[in-house]
Amino acid sequence: MSMDLILSKAVEIGELMRETEQVKRLLAANEAFEADEALRDKVGSFEMQRQKLVQMQNDGAANEEMEAQNSQIMSIYEEIMANPVMVDMTDANNEVQQIMNYIVRTISSCFAGQSDGCSGDCSGCGGCH
Repeated sequence: MSMDLILSKAVEIGELMRETEQVKRLLAANEAFEADEALRDKVGSFEMQRQKLVQMQNDGAANEEMEAQNSQIMSIYEEIMANPVMVDMTDANNEVQQIMNYIVRTISSCFAGQSDGCSGDCSGCGGCH
């Protein structure tokens, strides 16, 4: 079997995934994030403050200074994670990641000749829903 065929099947899976409600929700959440300038600024501030803490550690700053910086970082992080746009984006990303993990497990089980595919009975499965 050629790698080209395998990759074409991967593209097909990606195209099918793009049509799921979970991926549509993630794409919409990403668009909402991109449109929220204040949230993006807050994320940028978080990253700058995090880099400042790393630099402080490298420079051997006093523990009190690093604790104060870390406290400031955590405060920004909590603000970011409380934002409804970020909550939605995080939830949507987690849902898509669960599906991706399920797909990988299904493919991996085929290596050993096992079929771990969908039986249609969702009662015991945490995979795609």
